[in-house]
Amino acid sequence: MIQAFVLAVTVFIGWTLLDFVKKKRLTKESLIGSFITAILAGVVWFIMELIISFL
Repeated sequence: MIQAFVLAVTVFIGWTLLDFVKKKRLTKESLIGSFITAILAGVVWFIMELIISFL
């Protein structure tokens, strides 16, 4: 669970930095996109942890 949260935070920060470097500014759209991507990455990682732990 903690690994999934750390991954989500890292993906959010990384995605936001990449958008900032590419566009030279932060917009609400890029922040929302980064947040959604981070949430999806965290959820997928958590599901993968669950599947692997049951095998």
